[in-house]
Amino acid sequence: MSYSGKCYVGPWIDKEGNLGYGILVDERGKPRPLSLNWKDMVYPTLEEANETFTRFMEEKKREIAAKPYTESEAIQFVESQYWIWASSYANTAPHEYLAKYKMKYIEDRLDFERFISTMKWFSKPGYFYSRKNEYYILGDYYYWTGWFDNFPCDLINRGHISQLTYRDGYYHYERKKI
Repeated sequence: MSYSGKCYVGPWIDKEGNLGYGILVDERGKPRPLSLNWKDMVYPTLEEANETFTRFMEEKKREIAAKPYTESEAIQFVESQYWIWASSYANTAPHEYLAKYKMKYIEDRLDFERFISTMKWFSKPGYFYSRKNEYYILGDYYYWTGWFDNFPCDLINRGHISQLTYRDGYYHYERKKI
């Protein structure tokens, strides 16, 4: 998915009615917390939320400053990674993903940030149904992630190129079994 807008720290009331402070994004007029490891980024104190947000802002700065890979370097990066099958999307949008938070070593995380930079430089416009997206085409795969103006990417998705068609100047996702 592709997002626009900025993330911010703000108050959040969870499902049980508890007040916390979340790292939020406003999507279609409704603020919602971002998630990390599929858990809402909501903290009991404003200080904790701000500390986390500041840490992620430093990561975003590195991501922006990262030198993009050449095509051969990008291929080497993706071939060296362990891609996880997105089983919950197997029938609707089959793809794999790479999660930065699962990477143990800082060098791997820096390589991940470099690939994000590569994607931002070389992606082409496309659509996932009616949602605008950006796709980076490399070999037999296309890659995408969510983009926030001021927050780092933590997840890279990839699908097989056979699921895209090119028409009217855009790539379009088409649901197909692969």
